[in-house]
Amino acid sequence: MTDKDKVPEKIDLNEILGDQDDAPRGDEIEIIDDGEQARAFEDLTQPLPAGEAFSREDSLREETDRYKDLWVRARADFENFRKRTEREREEESVKSGALLIRDLLPVLDNLERALAKAAPGDAFAEGVVLIHKQLQDALFRAGLRPIKAAGEPFDPSFHEAVVTEATTAFESNLVLDEIQKGYTFRGRVVRPALVKVSVRGETHKGPDGGRFDED
Repeated sequence: MTDKDKVPEKIDLNEILGDQDDAPRGDEIEIIDDGEQARAFEDLTQPLPAGEAFSREDSLREETDRYKDLWVRARADFENFRKRTEREREEESVKSGALLIRDLLPVLDNLERALAKAAPGDAFAEGVVLIHKQLQDALFRAGLRPIKAAGEPFDPSFHEAVVTEATTAFESNLVLDEIQKGYTFRGRVVRPALVKVSVRGETHKGPDGGRFDED
């Protein structure tokens, strides 16, 4: 008798459970013999047909490409987030530093005014010179830079004209004099330079006694 002709043995649950009232009758458990287990294993290990194998390979490739695309997108998003965070942190640092610089600039101005009025050889003035240089060097290391003014073309981005002077000796919109120094901090203007600007033409008296210039 071959394995195909064998009939699977059946176990009657009634024989195991007895005549219990709650036990279902007629339920049986089918026992699979070793031969059927071997054939089932062989079916599972058989190579897939060519068409089905290619279909599964394409599906795996598509799935791999999809996850790779998601990974690339996630990495790009993280890189953009990192750069944006660093840029915002830098901007916040510049803003907070600029606020401190604005508070210190009047101190620098007053030291320079004191030195301008000091008598030559004054020992006290020499001490002020050292204090001024120490403060100035500290601010310059932090990123403070003076704005060029006298002799430069007037630039409203860096200069604020508080006085105009009509003249024929210079071209128009030239900074003739610096009234108050201007500064930038890390490339940003923290205080524009207050300047006198040339205007081509002669100065005349207006009807109300005010001045106006003609080209």
